[in-house]
Amino acid sequence: MHEEAGVFASIYPSTGTWDGTVPPNYIYDAKIKKTDSWTTSYNWPGAAYRVGFFAYAPYRGAGMDFSPATSPGAPVLTYDVPADVLLQPDLLTSHEVDVPGNRNSAVPLRFRHALTAVRFETGSRLLPGTLTRITLRGVYGKASYRLGGDAWSAHTNTRNFVQSMNVSTPDPESPGTPLTSPAATFMMLPQTLPAGARIEVEYTDNLTNTPRTLTAGIAGSLWPMGKT
Repeated sequence: MHEEAGVFASIYPSTGTWDGTVPPNYIYDAKIKKTDSWTTSYNWPGAAYRVGFFAYAPYRGAGMDFSPATSPGAPVLTYDVPADVLLQPDLLTSHEVDVPGNRNSAVPLRFRHALTAVRFETGSRLLPGTLTRITLRGVYGKASYRLGGDAWSAHTNTRNFVQSMNVSTPDPESPGTPLTSPAATFMMLPQTLPAGARIEVEYTDNLTNTPRTLTAGIAGSLWPMGKT
């Protein structure tokens, strides 16, 4: 879990249930910290209300923007994926609705992964050599997600995501060897990849010492939310 998270809360009459229209009218993007045991300074609104909680982590990461406090429904996150793979966080989100306004105790929030993790490993036919660059070319880099929802929408801004490296590939008898480190895992928007999307790998094999660019088309493939 990240060290900090943001939390929103909507309150509505206790005679009703969450209908997806109430704005975050009670708490708007309050920072909560692990070092503070994830507490806020807000009081419970009382038995006349129910509360819907929405949260995300890390707090205000690069490329994140939220709908205004007056916008109806759960907050909408617009996310522009940072170009630097080391600045791409494992974005987590959570929600819990219809909580009694007089609960007066901690509410468990179950966070889930909101992005798609993309990593690379060796296959069974790769000659020993050196990998110097991986490019995800022509993939969506910006989209929106309503906290508590099941899918991203409004995909736009197709662009390239690149990471350079200097990784020696093992013998072909060792498939499945990681090429990207955990810290350098691409954290991408869930999406159906657009036309023209492809992977490019820059690689020099030890046998001929010839630099090569290996390519593979990935248009139409699905990157599901919360999967690697």
